[in-house]
Amino acid sequence: EFYYEANGGLFFKDIEFEQWGMRIYSFDELEIMNQYVRTWKENLLEEDLVVGEFLGDLDLVIISKNSNYSNKVIIAIPIYSRDDWFFLDMNFMEFIERYISSSGEKFWETK
Repeated sequence: EFYYEANGGLFFKDIEFEQWGMRIYSFDELEIMNQYVRTWKENLLEEDLVVGEFLGDLDLVIISKNSNYSNKVIIAIPIYSRDDWFFLDMNFMEFIERYISSSGEKFWETK
C-alpha cells in the first residue's frame, strides 16, 4: 500500500548536513539497491528485502520475507552481525507510523 500511494520518500531529512533522516527507496530503486547492498553486506538473507536506509549512518531498513518472521521490519546496522540487529515486532506501516510519531527518533534503540 505504501508503494502504491507514496512510492518511496524522505522522512525527517537534515537539510543542512544530510546526517539525519530516513530514505525509503522508490519502487524503481528496490532491485538496484538490493543488488548493490548485497555486494557489501554479507549478513543479508535471500528473503531480506532492503527498502531503505538512514542518512548519515547507513543503517538499513529491511522487510523480512522469512516464513518465521514474515513481513516484519529489521533494522540492520552495517558494522554489527545479524544477531545484533534490531528485529522489530511490527509490519512496515506500523514502523512508518511509529517513526513519524517519534519525530524521526530511532525509537527501537531506546527500549
